Amino acid sequence: MRRTVGPIVLLLTACLSLSVLRTASAQEEDQGPATLTVCNKGTRAVNVAIGSHDLDMVAPTLHVVAWQSVKPGACTDVYDFQTTAYIPFPAYLAFAFLGPQAQVIPARVATIPDIGAWTHWSTYMAVRFPAGSGLALSRATKQLCVSSAPVDYSVPFNSDVNCASQHPRGVQGALTPIAAQVFFHPSARTCSRIAGDLRCGGGRYYLDVAPKAGDLELHATHGDDHADESVAQLRTPEQDARDLANGVKTATELANAIVNGRRLPGPRSDEPADFTAKRAQWWKASMRPAGAYQPSWIGQIVVVRGTVASIGDQPMDATIVLKESLKDGLTVCPQYPNRLRRVYGADLNVLVGKTIEVTGEVERYEPCGNGATIRILEVEQVRLAGAR
Repeated sequence: MRRTVGPIVLLLTACLSLSVLRTASAQEEDQGPATLTVCNKGTRAVNVAIGSHDLDMVAPTLHVVAWQSVKPGACTDVYDFQTTAYIPFPAYLAFAFLGPQAQVIPARVATIPDIGAWTHWSTYMAVRFPAGSGLALSRATKQLCVSSAPVDYSVPFNSDVNCASQHPRGVQGALTPIAAQVFFHPSARTCSRIAGDLRCGGGRYYLDVAPKAGDLELHATHGDDHADESVAQLRTPEQDARDLANGVKTATELANAIVNGRRLPGPRSDEPADFTAKRAQWWKASMRPAGAYQPSWIGQIVVVRGTVASIGDQPMDATIVLKESLKDGLTVCPQYPNRLRRVYGADLNVLVGKTIEVTGEVERYEPCGNGATIRILEVEQVRLAGAR
């Protein structure tokens, strides 16, 4: 006889499942796009140099790009990180005016405004930033080497750079040192569907400056006229009550799905917008051998069989190379390999030498190489040959 599960147990089960899912996808939560828009409310153009820190634990580098000009009355994305498969890089910002003789005149940032915050969930970022959260903008004294002409170069992050020794391609003469007074630490923009509503947050930051002729102070302030800014807004009691009721409803639906062995309701935030429609086409096509790949497969949802030759050990986008597929031909790319590990074990190399069948859309997915890829987002897209 089937036991009846009470509502409190259902809610606890749902909460625990959400906690497990959140822990399992923590690395994913820190990844996504981020932008910093500078709006010039003053009467004088200001120029921005940016030094992006790539967060490599072994050999970190600083990528310096100058200049981006923000004219009076204009807004410019001085930082635009659009790679969704990586964590947005922190960056150092230096501001300057360019004089009539092409001299670099540093601008002052007397007060660092609060334009929002950053938060990280992944273990990797917890090692780098143990506090777990902080202000998006903070005071910095990082030296960058610039010129009145455009520059674009990379240097080791922790090195003491002698600007006179730097000779970026296309730049005449020695570079000039300038202090980056602002450290920008963004969170990725993330979206999730709650009770049927798509809600996005973080990742978009706005900074207003108001430089004036004859004044080196930028008068930097929080950009307060942007509807989609990243700073949290005060909520009304009615909004809180509505979201609480929706949350209870969603938790109950999740708990019932878990107890009855059904798929969790609603799309996940890491799925492409049309993923549900594509899922309905899995395993519908006839079987194709991986060695028969043709460029015409791009954009099709296929079923492919091949022998596993090797499996990458990346925490994300771990490429599975098939023996029958030519180099840069067709590969299989589990975007979140941990999901496969829950089925096949911690060491996915147990699949090497085995014949597998996969289904999904053939696409170009840069994190997994230059060739064609079947990206795996769900374990249901992979099975051992002969298994049904």
